[in-house]
Amino acid sequence: MKITHKSLLSIGLLGCILNPCAWASAEAEKLQMGRALFTQGRCMVCHASRPFASASSRIKTYSTLTTMVETCNTNLGLGWFPDEVEAVSYFLNKHYYKLPIPALAEEE
Repeated sequence: MKITHKSLLSIGLLGCILNPCAWASAEAEKLQMGRALFTQGRCMVCHASRPFASASSRIKTYSTLTTMVETCNTNLGLGWFPDEVEAVSYFLNKHYYKLPIPALAEEE
């Protein structure tokens, strides 16, 4: 039997479908990193008096959430890299905002 590129691609896709644990593990790592950075950044010092995802919140999209996390990163000189800003945004979204994430919405 000759193995073609198409066969290899099919096998790879099947592996991804049958092994959702890899995605779940990546999600758990992202949440853990976001939680740790959120704690280390002492975010609740400023945000304790302003609850996340309140009715008066200006955060209505995931993009806006990420922009606000980057604003805090810059203003407080936290030095987070883009993947760290994304992890904190992901953590906040998962636990407070529950907004659709554009990359995930496109996959569905």
